[in-house]
Amino acid sequence: MERLLRRSWIVPPAVVLVSADAFRAIGGFTPGLRFVEDLDFYLRLSRHTDAAEHQAVIAEYRMHPGGGGGGNVADNQELLLQYLAEQATWTAADPILERARRDGLASWQREIDRVNRYFVLRDRAQKRRWLAAVPEGVDLAIHHPRSLRDVAGLWARAIRPRTRSTPGSR
Repeated sequence: MERLLRRSWIVPPAVVLVSADAFRAIGGFTPGLRFVEDLDFYLRLSRHTDAAEHQAVIAEYRMHPGGGGGGNVADNQELLLQYLAEQATWTAADPILERARRDGLASWQREIDRVNRYFVLRDRAQKRRWLAAVPEGVDLAIHHPRSLRDVAGLWARAIRPRTRSTPGSR
């Protein structure tokens, strides 16, 4: 449970084996939740039973263009932060879990900031607005150094000469 709160890395339900008794005991998935339904299910399940994990690949998960959680990215980010904030109602009684929840919330806020800055940079680079893109690139490099590889690839693709195909050429 502490690991779920701290970073909320969620695997697709297709790769999780849950006993029918445990599934019924927690009431299954919460109807009406959007974007955080898997996290909610796993957190409630972890309060009911222990979990085990292994490293064997038992399923493949493919992302398709336009997929990835559905809905507006900013709305999904807000839903995740709000959901984690609401968990304080039950983590407050346990200092370890409350610390994990706060760490997780801060971690997701940093990640969301990084992703949002990357999207701004990508948009400006694709529009060849170089001077407007530089501050975002520098800020990413300073505050999110792990993003340097992604930023370097983005710049390389953005400055690649554009080629135009002529009729009849392939």
